Amino acid sequence: VGSEMCIRDRSYARRGIRAEIEQNREMQSKALQGAGAYPEAKKLADGFQAMIDALEVDMATIDELQEIHDRE
Repeated sequence: VGSEMCIRDRSYARRGIRAEIEQNREMQSKALQGAGAYPEAKKLADGFQAMIDALEVDMATIDELQEIHDRE
């Protein structure tokens, strides 16, 4: 039961991270659309990219944990 729970938790985590990445990409896109008129929009877009990068690291960590679990 514990093992199944961990797998389910990782599945929920993946879905949540994917949703956050998608949301940040949408907001980054909107910021980039305004970058020509508003110089601070580029800075905002860069901030969204930093958040996306961090979330992708989280996703990779979850994937590594899954690989370790699968080997056991």
